[in-house]
Amino acid sequence: MQFFKTKLDLLIFDDLSEFIDSEELTENDLILTAEFLYKAYIEKSELPCPIMFLETYGVGEPSDKMVDAMRADLPKKLRRIIAIG
Repeated sequence: MQFFKTKLDLLIFDDLSEFIDSEELTENDLILTAEFLYKAYIEKSELPCPIMFLETYGVGEPSDKMVDAMRADLPKKLRRIIAIG
C-alpha cells in the first residue's frame, strides 16, 4: 500500500524579497520556520499565508508525536508547504 507520494522542488534565493517576488504566495500556502527567523526577517513582509513555528511542536529531531501534531494543525486547503530556515 502506498500512503502518499511527494514531489519536491528545492529553490534557493539570495534574499527573502527575491523569493516573495517570484513565488506569488497565497492563503493556500504555508510557511514552516523558526520563530526567531520569522520575527527578524519575515514578519514585516505581511505575507498572506499562514505561518507554522517549529518550536510550537517541540525541539530536536522530529518525533512521530510532533509530526502528528503538525499535521493536525495544517490548513485544509493547502497548495504548498514552504520551509524557511
